[in-house]
Amino acid sequence: MIARHAAWWVLLAIVLLTGVMRYGLLEVPLERDEGEYAYAGQLLLEGIPPYQQLYSMKLPGVYVAYAVILAVFGQTHVGIHWGLLLVNVVTIALVFLLARRLVDALAGVGAAASFALLAVGPSVQGVFANAEHFVMLAAVGGLLLLVWSQQGGRQWLLFCGGLLLGLGVLMKQHGAAFAIAGGAYLVVVQLAIRPLPWRRIACRCALFAVGVFIPYGLTCVLLFWTGVFDNFWFWTVDYAWLYASSTSHGEAWTLLRTQVLHVVASAPLLWVLAGVGLTTPAWDERVRRQWIFVGLFVLLSLAAIFPGFHFRPHYFVLILPAAALLAGTAISAVADRLSQSPICQYEVRHFPSVVY
Repeated sequence: MIARHAAWWVLLAIVLLTGVMRYGLLEVPLERDEGEYAYAGQLLLEGIPPYQQLYSMKLPGVYVAYAVILAVFGQTHVGIHWGLLLVNVVTIALVFLLARRLVDALAGVGAAASFALLAVGPSVQGVFANAEHFVMLAAVGGLLLLVWSQQGGRQWLLFCGGLLLGLGVLMKQHGAAFAIAGGAYLVVVQLAIRPLPWRRIACRCALFAVGVFIPYGLTCVLLFWTGVFDNFWFWTVDYAWLYASSTSHGEAWTLLRTQVLHVVASAPLLWVLAGVGLTTPAWDERVRRQWIFVGLFVLLSLAAIFPGFHFRPHYFVLILPAAALLAGTAISAVADRLSQSPICQYEVRHFPSVVY
């Protein structure tokens, strides 16, 4: 098994390699959605609120994120991709921390490496700063804080986790799936306590819910104050609902099958590892103890790509952290099983200087 300190050095190497890889992609021209987000970000920097001169069914969180990137890295396509590079490497680190907390350091390294490779792939349009990257930055961070909050009942971590998951929703409506995953995990964990502390359960769930709803609530207040709330509601709720119901079931199935085959074919070994990861609760006790969280994370990640049934390639970025977590879990579980094999046990007994 990998040493604890060595895992941090391997993570650093993964981050550096990702940075080098994405550095070579900084000059890639803007994609359609990137142009929309960049224009909205420029308007915000000029003091013009969203939904006044630009109309979109997307929530405004990604516009604010782009405004920050443009202000920090410059109003160019290179500056936008510098922002994506930073978002990506931070998400890699969060995936590492989540897998390390749930399983062990080896799972963390495997998950981080898997996510780094999958997230830059052309099958998910990984070279472009689509909203899904910002959703996952907030969602993985929020879920990590939620898991940490279960140690010692740290209420402020629970609230901050909800706040980050709420920011994920604000980046794009699909982020609601991860807020639901976090809420479901919290409820299941609390209901497992005996005797049932109903008041404690109600307080913790309320605290989490308040954190989730604060970003959207503040956004509604700000947009009402700037006089664009009616436009905001029409485009992000009324029109978005019509758009989401515009694809027939036959078209949706064809799109889903095509995109799934394309995504899996782009990195078949990693997806095989993710498949193996699904089976690990049956033969690894460490994973079985955490399977409530992992199962909810995987299930709701899949649900996140379904709203609207359009299945654009970049929607599949939403399932990559869960897939990477499964791949890292598989690597750790297989390594643990091999370390317990008779051959390895013989070598440990007769060659004690060998470290596994």
